[in-house]
Amino acid sequence: MGRLAHLLKNWENHSPEKVLIDTVKICFRNGIKFEYQNWNSYFSNGSLKNTEIRLEEDSKNDEKQGFLLSIQGVDIELIELGQDKAFDYLIPNKNLCSLAYIEPVWQENLELIFLFIYEYLNINRDDYFWFEGEDILSWESIQNFEKDGFESFLKVVGIPDCS
Repeated sequence: MGRLAHLLKNWENHSPEKVLIDTVKICFRNGIKFEYQNWNSYFSNGSLKNTEIRLEEDSKNDEKQGFLLSIQGVDIELIELGQDKAFDYLIPNKNLCSLAYIEPVWQENLELIFLFIYEYLNINRDDYFWFEGEDILSWESIQNFEKDGFESFLKVVGIPDCS
């Protein structure tokens, strides 16, 4: 199984619906196919707990390389337990939480993931992506990868191939 790439947001500014809408905009603007099955789960108060979207593109050899984006709602019980401090070692005092994640992350789908992250952070410049065990990516850092080319991103992220 590949690693996860987490979308880190300040939980107070999180809207699962906005993440969903931004994802649809990114897909539409970049010719990425998406599948939304409306498989949602909810907290007892009626707010969204989880939903998923599959993103994929067709390669010339008809193999699809895609990923699943799981969007989470804010679990206030976890915030009360201090989960909003869990990523302070990456960026102190931002109250960041993992409120969406991409899976699986492999070399084979990393170009699509890079495109998605670039476009997402372009829209949401206060958010971050974190590949487990690697550095955190901000809008500024992803712009540098865009300038230096995809290969520089691939070297830094260090994702194994799935074979």
